[in-house]
Amino acid sequence: MAVAGSVFMAGALMLGGADARAACPEQPITLIVPWGAGGGTAQVARALAASMEAT
Repeated sequence: MAVAGSVFMAGALMLGGADARAACPEQPITLIVPWGAGGGTAQVARALAASMEAT
């Protein structure tokens, strides 16, 4: 029974991927970081924004 559940969950996860890559947004995305500038979170957000801009 555990194998059948695992197969079902794997199939369900594969179905969601098609909708996630359906279309790119036509407008700019605003990335809001609710913490102060210069911290670790801001650096991660800047790296994320740069990688999102490149793709």
